[in-house]
Amino acid sequence: MRYIKITTSLLVIFMLSIVSCSEFDTINDNLNSPQNATIDVVLTAAQYTQMDDFGGFGTGFWGLFSQHQAGNHARGINYDRYIITHSDENGFFTGLYLGPLKDYQYIMEVAEENGSNHYLGIAKVMTAFGLATLTDIYGDIPWSEAFNTENETPAYDSQEFVYSEIIRLLKEGIAHFGQDSYMAVGSNDLIYGGDMDKWTALANLLLARNLNHLSKKSSYNPSDVLKYVDAAKAAGAVVGGDWDFKMNYEGTASSRNRWGTHWENNTVIASKVMMDMMLVDTGENNPNPTYPEATENSDPRLEAYWDNYNFDGMLVGYKGKPNGFGITSESFSPIGPDGVFGAYDSPIYVATVIEMLFIESEAAYAAGDLDRAASALNEAVTASVTQNSIGAGVDRAPAYLAAHAAETAGTVTLEKIMTQKWLGIFPLEPEAWVDARRHDYAYPEEIAIPINDSGDPIASDWIRRFLYPQDELNKNRSNVPDATIFDKLWWDQ
Repeated sequence: MRYIKITTSLLVIFMLSIVSCSEFDTINDNLNSPQNATIDVVLTAAQYTQMDDFGGFGTGFWGLFSQHQAGNHARGINYDRYIITHSDENGFFTGLYLGPLKDYQYIMEVAEENGSNHYLGIAKVMTAFGLATLTDIYGDIPWSEAFNTENETPAYDSQEFVYSEIIRLLKEGIAHFGQDSYMAVGSNDLIYGGDMDKWTALANLLLARNLNHLSKKSSYNPSDVLKYVDAAKAAGAVVGGDWDFKMNYEGTASSRNRWGTHWENNTVIASKVMMDMMLVDTGENNPNPTYPEATENSDPRLEAYWDNYNFDGMLVGYKGKPNGFGITSESFSPIGPDGVFGAYDSPIYVATVIEMLFIESEAAYAAGDLDRAASALNEAVTASVTQNSIGAGVDRAPAYLAAHAAETAGTVTLEKIMTQKWLGIFPLEPEAWVDARRHDYAYPEEIAIPINDSGDPIASDWIRRFLYPQDELNKNRSNVPDATIFDKLWWDQ
């Protein structure tokens, strides 16, 4: 396990990747002038910044759109009601270009020159992850001209092209991991500590994930998805064993999981949809009671996902809030410090082997291999429940698995696969939102367009994307595509 301790020396490192809201055209500064640090130092700073920002923005707020969570105040309520402006998340978009993506360009340039192939591979995989994060939120984004020092207004590339670049970078990264490297990667790699087998497995997992995103496109080939799932497994990827793509934290004031902020501020909490599904026996006549404890029929992961006490120590019980509702005096279940994901020293997860098993199940189903689809689904549900059952949930696990992890070729359905994935990959929120959109918000069947306090739908359609940042409209308006939050992305059409 690798933890981050914020020391004076590390703060100096972070200055190399400082995130600011300065003009987008600073992306085009000479890459050689500010980068005096060696690539091992730059890698540490870039990884930390990218993963921490991902945890702060993506992991928390995108879960409102897939209805794992509901907004409880401030930005949480606005996003839950689809009230989104161009000023939202300026720092996330611009900061990723100014910091990590620019740093990875520098690492690739130096590593290419001196033969540090393992650094080259990691920089390409982390770049692919960054591009995938951005394009799955915004669609078309700057890339081919983003770091051209002669161009202060980079063009926006189509999402189709960006996806081809993501696939290229991941494949090239795999090739680099199998080569000798002039500089060895070690503990400065915050993800896997220089373990190239794990990086190889991750690159294959991300290939499977991103190719599976194309399920609506005529080019979708589930056999290719399964090929990369098999390759990840061949590299050693198994549930457990520290193969997941995540950022670890110490739990100190200067190094802690970003969920801690959401818990303290009560910005996002459990959605009524998810809580009712996990409580199971809420009953039609009393669909959202306050249960101080889980019931005997509750999902065994309930205690791992949600706290029944709020930040002030008040007993809330297991209760979810309807998506779209505004500020209320009621209290709802948070992701707090007593579960698996909400403690200050909990990791931020980005991609997991459990997610890969669900991808395998969906792709096998699409390929017509129902035996493999059922087997992978059973394995995924079993892994999710086993890994995330704590307290009394452990005793409830056998009955749940008997009901939900015993599918056969004759019983497995796409609805079962995607509903169990929705429950099982929590809180991989950006990925859950991709799933919701490419399946037209059909799974789970309980989700619906949020309603306001008067009981009216907040919109006539589902949210499909985020608005481009105001920074870009100010500095690069001629290139920014016109889009509303209801316009579908390329892979969503």
